[in-house]
Amino acid sequence: PLFPELPLDGAALRERYRDIPLVLMSGYVDIDERIPESMVPRPVILEKPVNAQTFHQAIARAVSSASVG
Repeated sequence: PLFPELPLDGAALRERYRDIPLVLMSGYVDIDERIPESMVPRPVILEKPVNAQTFHQAIARAVSSASVG
């Protein structure tokens, strides 16, 4: 892995880095159901494949929600 010290699941990332916007990308259709309701703020979830415009919009949403919350 590029960063072996980082946990690979969203819940662990959210717990460790609460103030950083989180964008998850997955090939699973039901990924949103797998994210615990207790994960606040909720990550922005993208389903693969993702085009550049969708990715850009997701980053903007994540940053915007992080600066509000």
